[in-house]
Amino acid sequence: MTMRRSTRPRISKRSAASTAAPVPALPPSKRDVALDLRVAMGEKLRIRGRGLDAGLRGELHITSPSSRLSVDGSLRAVNGTYQAYGQKLAIDRGELTFVGPIENPRLDIEATRPNLDVRVGVQVAGPALSPRVRLFSEPDMSDIDKLSWLLLGRASETTGGADTALLQRAALALLAGEGKGPTEQITQAIGLDEISVRQQTEGDTKETIVKVGKQLSKDWYIGYERGLNATAGSWQLIYRLARRVTVRAQAGGDNSLDLIWTLRWK
Repeated sequence: MTMRRSTRPRISKRSAASTAAPVPALPPSKRDVALDLRVAMGEKLRIRGRGLDAGLRGELHITSPSSRLSVDGSLRAVNGTYQAYGQKLAIDRGELTFVGPIENPRLDIEATRPNLDVRVGVQVAGPALSPRVRLFSEPDMSDIDKLSWLLLGRASETTGGADTALLQRAALALLAGEGKGPTEQITQAIGLDEISVRQQTEGDTKETIVKVGKQLSKDWYIGYERGLNATAGSWQLIYRLARRVTVRAQAGGDNSLDLIWTLRWK
């Protein structure tokens, strides 16, 4: 009688382990990052946007409570301008204050139009995402006079029909909170700070005067104006010695050198 041995396959412990499903890796544990930094802005940081073009100086304290970025501190604007109503205004006071979220600092900006006999401009206050803008002047005057000085550089009593229409559009923009208008877009595209049209009356003659200008620096301004029916125009170079003292040189149709001293009283 023949005996047969069963030949069942043997599975070793080693081969069984090799065929088992891999154990998934555990996700890395979440780590809380704690920030406590103080950052000085230095002397070369500059910000451009939403009409603001200025250097920033100051120090910020950056932390991360509950893993969220938080910024505290204030920055001041230096050598800056603010674009409003087609004019490049000089920033006399500018401060950005951060309290918590970095994307919405509080603004405190006062900017005036240079080379005028009165002090007139805009004040911007409130959060950066929804600031409040209002006109101001020294001495105080009506809103239409503030607009006239800001846009045209003179009192509203001397404006003509074209200027009155311009003031009306500016007033509507002020009430509606509109952004850049066509005039502002054109002046920025060709590198100018001022484009204006006015009616000048001499006796029975009315003439339309077109003026363009560029603010070279805080104290220097160059402009060119010409009547539509004139054969030549006039160049103006204005230098502001002090708040109420201005030197004006004019060449072209009329040649002159003027020292303008302004005194105002109530």
